[in-house]
Amino acid sequence: MKHLLHVCLITLFISSCGSEQDQVTTVGKVESELRDIWVLQEMQGFVVDTTTFPIDIARLELNPADSSMMGTTGCNNINGLMIAKDDRSLQFGPIASTKKYCIEVPEAQFLDYLTQTRRYSRDGLELTFYNDSTMVLKFKKVD
Repeated sequence: MKHLLHVCLITLFISSCGSEQDQVTTVGKVESELRDIWVLQEMQGFVVDTTTFPIDIARLELNPADSSMMGTTGCNNINGLMIAKDDRSLQFGPIASTKKYCIEVPEAQFLDYLTQTRRYSRDGLELTFYNDSTMVLKFKKVD
């Protein structure tokens, strides 16, 4: 019985060490793919520019290491939580926002697409967000 207890404790210790290593690997991969400042290029296939966002084009700064994001909707500042995993799943929320009046900016649509995001892909300097099956937002890396 004592031998069985030792085996169980050793197994538990080894498996918990493996999980921590997996978590470090996951954070490292996701961190290298997402951590940066991203400027919006497209919303559901439509190219955005200063006509669409006359005040400022929407942008995000993603920080997977502490599961946070911040940025602008093109009018209001936003910040909130993000959950990103190494299988490229990605979710945002809850998101807090300042409350300026922004009639000329498609802010509500941008925030809806952001909260609909379920996964991402990265191709060079482009980062694309998808809901279950459709591209909803595309960003370009900036520094």
